Amino acid sequence: MPLLLVGLYMGWNSTRTGYFHFSSIAEINLLHYNAAGVLRQVEGPTAEERWVASVLREANTQATFAARQQLIRARAGDVLQAHPLVYAGQHLQGMAALFLDPGRYDIAQFLGVKPPAGGGFWLKSGRAAWGVRWANCPWV
Repeated sequence: MPLLLVGLYMGWNSTRTGYFHFSSIAEINLLHYNAAGVLRQVEGPTAEERWVASVLREANTQATFAARQQLIRARAGDVLQAHPLVYAGQHLQGMAALFLDPGRYDIAQFLGVKPPAGGGFWLKSGRAAWGVRWANCPWV
C-alpha cells in the first residue's frame, strides 16, 4: 500500500512538472553536497563554487523543470564518476558521522535513549583539535 501511494504521488508530480520524482532534494543533494564535496576535496573551494554556479546557470537556461533536474543529475553524475574513490571515501565518512552524532538525535529518539549531559560526540569533538578538522570537511 505505501509503495502504491508513493507511486501515485510521483505520478502526480510528473503531471505537474514533467519529471517523475518524489522530491527534488535528490538533485539538490547531488549538486550542492555530493559532487560539490568531491570537487572541493579534489580541486579546492574556489573550483567547487565556480562549478556549482556554472551548473546552476546552465540549468536555469533549460525550458522545463524536468530538463533542469536532468541536467543537474547528469553534471553531478559526471563529477562522481570521474572521482569514484574520493566520493566513496566521503560517503563512508558521512555514514560514520551519521552514527557519531548528527544522526544521534534520531537514533536516540528511536531507541528512547536520553541525550548525554554537555552534548554529544560532535559537540564535544568540536572543541578538540581533530574535531575542528572534521567540522571543516565539506561532506559533514
